[in-house]
Amino acid sequence: HNLQSNVSPENVLAILQAADRMRAADIKEYALKMIVHHFELVARQDAIKNLAQPLLVDMICALADDPRFDTSLPPPPRSLPSSSSA
Repeated sequence: HNLQSNVSPENVLAILQAADRMRAADIKEYALKMIVHHFELVARQDAIKNLAQPLLVDMICALADDPRFDTSLPPPPRSLPSSSSA
């Protein structure tokens, strides 16, 4: 079966849910990689609002593991009060 060639940003959330239900770890891992790679598209889909919390946590962990998200913070904007004035 060549499921991977049929996974797209549009259907990857459904694939993730199905893989989780079937306990197909390899398919689930591939779906998570696809979600990370196309996160801007996937995050804007209505289907993401209906994902079970454990799958959302899996997604967050996959994002955290991606080196593209390991960047330093920019300096805070001047309009933010400093913590010493609190």
